[in-house]
This record gives sequence, structure tokens and C-alpha cells, in this order.
Amino acid sequence: MSKTLLNRVRRTNYHPSRPQLLDIPDPTQFDQFLDLVQDIPVFLSYAGQAFAGLPRGLDGLDAVPLRSNHFRDILIQRWRQTRGREPKPHLLRPVLRALEARAHHGEPLRYRHVAVRFHAEGERRGPAVIDPCSLSLDLADPEGRILRIDAHNWQIDDSPLVAFQRPRAMRQLPAPRRFSDPPQEDRRPPCPSPRPPVPPPTTRQELLTRLRQLLQPASDTHFHRLLAWLVSSLHPSGPYPVLALHGPAGAQTARAAHLLRSTLDPAWGQTGLPRTDTALRDAALHNWIVVFDHVRRLSAHIAASLCRLSDGAGFTLRERGDDREPVCLFLRRPAILALDQPDAERPVLRDPAVRHRALSAQLAPNAHSDTDFWEQFEALHPYLLGLLCDAAVTALRRLPALHLQTLPARFPDAAAWCAAAAPALGLTDEQMLAAFDPDPDGDTQLLAALLDFAQRHPAWTGTATELLNQLPAHLQPASPKVLSERLRRLTPQLAAAGLTLSFSTPHGRRLIAFIFTNSQLRPLVRSAPGPQASVAPASMAQAPMAQASVAQPSVAQASVAHPC
Repeated sequence: MSKTLLNRVRRTNYHPSRPQLLDIPDPTQFDQFLDLVQDIPVFLSYAGQAFAGLPRGLDGLDAVPLRSNHFRDILIQRWRQTRGREPKPHLLRPVLRALEARAHHGEPLRYRHVAVRFHAEGERRGPAVIDPCSLSLDLADPEGRILRIDAHNWQIDDSPLVAFQRPRAMRQLPAPRRFSDPPQEDRRPPCPSPRPPVPPPTTRQELLTRLRQLLQPASDTHFHRLLAWLVSSLHPSGPYPVLALHGPAGAQTARAAHLLRSTLDPAWGQTGLPRTDTALRDAALHNWIVVFDHVRRLSAHIAASLCRLSDGAGFTLRERGDDREPVCLFLRRPAILALDQPDAERPVLRDPAVRHRALSAQLAPNAHSDTDFWEQFEALHPYLLGLLCDAAVTALRRLPALHLQTLPARFPDAAAWCAAAAPALGLTDEQMLAAFDPDPDGDTQLLAALLDFAQRHPAWTGTATELLNQLPAHLQPASPKVLSERLRRLTPQLAAAGLTLSFSTPHGRRLIAFIFTNSQLRPLVRSAPGPQASVAPASMAQAPMAQASVAQPSVAQASVAHPC
């Protein structure tokens, strides 16, 4: 007999006439511990994970995994309150196994939906929710209330139909308000010199105007994309688009991402982009909306994981101390990428799969101080949440009878949902569908401006900086490098219109060459609406090209492609 086993036998007062199970603690303590936790309901999620339900409010339950440190702390606290001391470590394991066996094989066997912040009720066909009847949004308040939304109205309910997980970083949502509700009293603590309270909005138009002043989008289209992303986050089952926020220096993309996330899923802090699938899975397990700030570039591995999280995919979870097969979880989450640099948009969205799943919104420089910014948001937040609830009610009511002629190729479900909710936001169906246009950076306008320029200059050679100076001000990219990357992406469209584009580096000087061979340009280019047409001004056509012609190679030499 080994020395370790011999010492263990001695501690258990072993005698051959009294056979004992060495793995079971004192039967009296074990039974007393089971009696302490007899009132805790245990159940299984539909993925097969064992949970304990902790009461919250009247009929609410907080879902806590049985094998989590949080539930271990609860067991230790219960034992301490009754016995006045800490339980021995070897006593916790058999108690947890007994509770887990009750969850897996108890009578009756109970299954529950376990959600984080958001859940949709309805008939399920795989990951999709067919004919959703109601939506539930957890307010995460001490009373355990939820916000229930159906096709008729929204209201605050004390009896949730689903068990919600409430991670430590989750913050409380304010109760949504309608514009007809009486104003709330100021509950701020008394201060010797208090700042005057920010007045609440009184109309929908005032709310959207003040929200736009806070976010500072670059145009109406970019503001519609922000609204479309907020509404699509309340879609019953997804897929969910990835919102990519970018802008020049001072655009405060990380702060805008925090505001958009706090509208529906407030939490303490936000993190940078994870480097592994496990870290991305953990972020999705503990948040309904995942936000990654100061993003400069995406690796191919994380780009594929983000696409899987947007479309919905299975992630395996092996719980600590469980030697059975891992739990397979199906996760779909809305996501926000706050890009760090003005020219970081192209490296981040260079992957075609990510670009297909991203809604790109450009922000203008924002001069709001942090104090003023968050005070304004706190005054708008209850009414903005109420407006989004009205939009979800409108979408649930209109969607079954809504027949659209065409839907965008990317996120057709989210586009139809947003089009159904458009009247609640004061927008038309066409404006919401235009928010999902796969032309996030005005490539259509840039393409038309390049073709108009090529009509006037059939053979042109110069640098990206010289070409940037010839473009209209509202179409100029952030830098010559960004212009070169966009030109490379537009090469197939330019070739289809009869414009051959090539890059070369003679004598260490990077040159771009245009060779125009087709005059039938207009039918090949879809003009962008609005007064900012894609036609180049006359000054652009008459600009002197002496600087661009310095050290120009021949057309045949410049048309040789070079991987620069």
C-alpha cells in the first residue's frame, strides 16, 4: 500500500470490520449539506448544461452554472451561515455531483431556456425563430423585472418565462419611457453647486436630433446605418450585422461604440479584440452585444470567428472537472468594431467575408466632453429604449404581411426586420433598405468620378497623391494609401467600364496609369442620389497635369502590373 493511501486510511479510522468508501465525506455532514441546498431548483438548458436557479424578485430566476465559482461561493456561504465555519474542500465535490445528477436524471426532468439579456419566444426551426410571438429584454434590476415586447405593446413584467444569466459586468437597464409619460423627479444626491439637469426629449424628432448630435455621423446614410444596427439587434434570431465605426482623428469611435452598446446591453467596460476562439466565445457567453475597441487589423483566424459569431455557429464548452463530452453551444451575437485609425478601415475590412457582414458607419470629429456626453445620454436613454421598443412592436406587427420587391443580398432577414420597423423611427422602407447597401464608403460615387476623369484624360499617369488632389473634396479618401487600396478593389468594375488600371514603380516612384478604351460609361455606373453627384467638376478636367507628367514612363511600360 502506498504511503499516500495509507495516510488516507488512517485519517478515516479504517478497520476491516467496518468497510467505508474513502471518496465520501462524513455521511452526517453530507446529508446536512444536501438538506441546505434542497430548496435550490436545478435544471438543464437545452444545450445540456446544468444550472441552478436563484430566486430574484417575485417569479424570476438567476441561472447560475452548477460548476461555476459563483455557485461554489453560494454553497460555502450557506454552510457558513448555519455552521459558523467554512466547509471542508472535500465536502463540496460530492454535493455538486449530487445536484448535477438531480438536474440530469431528476423526476421530472426540467429544461429551460437560458439567455443573456435577450430572448425571443416562438416556434423554433433550428437556430431560426419562426413566427415570433414575444421578445424579452432583461432589465437586470434587483426586482428581476424584464421588458416584454409583443405585436400589440411593450410592458414591464415581473414573471419572466426564461431564466436569465446575469454576469458580474452586466449593468441595469433603465425602465423605458414614452414621450407621453410624466417627467421623472431628479433623484440625484444634493450637491452644493449642482449642474442644471438635462431636459428630457419631448418628441421623436427631438430625440433623434439630439442622438445624432451626440454620435456625429458623417451623413444621413451613416446615421440610418446606426439606427438599423440598433433595430437589427432586437431581431428574434439573427443573423446580426457587425457594425464597424471609423472616422478621422477625434471621431471618438470607442465612446460611440460604448453608447450604442449601453442602449440595449450596458456593461462595465469593453475589451480589445481577442486573439483566440476561446476568448471570443467567453465574451459572447457573458454579453449579448460584444464590443471591441481600438481595432487596427484583423487576423484571418479572428475574422473567421467573427463571421461565425455573426451568422451563428456552435462553440464547445468543457466545464471544469467534467470528464463527459463538452457542451455544444449555439451563439449568435451583434458585434461592434471601433476602429482606431482613420486609415484602419481597409486593413480591418479587407477580408471579403467580414466586409460582406459589416455595416460601415463613418463618424465626424466629436468635440463633446465626456461629462456632457454621458449626461446627455442619460437623459435620452429611457426614451431611446422606449423608441426601440416601439420599433420592435411595429416590426412584429408588420413583418408577417410585409412584401418587399427586393432585399439586399447580405442580411436579408435583418433588412426586412428593419424595413418593418421603419415607420416607428420616422423613416421609409427604402431608407432602411438603403442602410444595408453594400457600398459603405461611397465606392459608387468614386467609381463615377474616376470614369468622368478618364473621359477627359484617356491616358493618364501619376501618383496616388496627385490623383487624390484631383478628386472632389467630398470624395477624397483619408490618405493616398487608402485611395490606392480602394482603386485595387475597384479594378474589376473599372475594367468592365473600359478603363484599364495598372500600378508600377519605375525608379522607386509608385505610379498609377489609366488607359481608357470605352466611351459607353453611363449605363455601367449607378449614379448616387443627392446633390453630391459623382460627376467631377470642370476644374478637375482643366487642371494642369504638368506635375503628373514628370518622369512619366511610356504607356506600355506603365501598364505592366507590379505588386506594390
